[in-house]
Amino acid sequence: TPSVALSLTGTDNVASGAVRAIEAPLGWTEHYDNGGLYDTGAHPAFITATRAGWYSVSGRIQWAADDETTQPQRRVLSIVTGTSSSTDPRYAARDDARFIEDGTPFLQSVDAVVRVAVGDRIWLEGSQTNPDADILSVTAPDALDLRSANFRGVWLGA
Repeated sequence: TPSVALSLTGTDNVASGAVRAIEAPLGWTEHYDNGGLYDTGAHPAFITATRAGWYSVSGRIQWAADDETTQPQRRVLSIVTGTSSSTDPRYAARDDARFIEDGTPFLQSVDAVVRVAVGDRIWLEGSQTNPDADILSVTAPDALDLRSANFRGVWLGA
């Protein structure tokens, strides 16, 4: 059964107001990859479907704290699918959090079941806004194991 579990290799920086695929400069680290769903060199931000059908996908990121403000802020984490050229993006799940920053890192997770064709891509997309327009880092959560993989996909069936 095609399945993959990945964790962030380093940090990824997301500018305030930007919307972008989450990927560290070196891509993601594979904990396991049954079926060749992930290729760091070819597409460091994406899981690529090797079998058509339904996939259970989950993502989890930790936003760095923004200690400079106590104003309302927003963090969005989405699971997105698209064709092999990443066109026609389809949002499968979204966690949109608005909160007052308290100086601690913010953990965010999202889960979805998606239907894709062979070659379609699945990725995590993040965005954040804050009143100071700071660039915030996305880091791996402190406790890394396969049960809390940062990005995971499992083929469920056709």
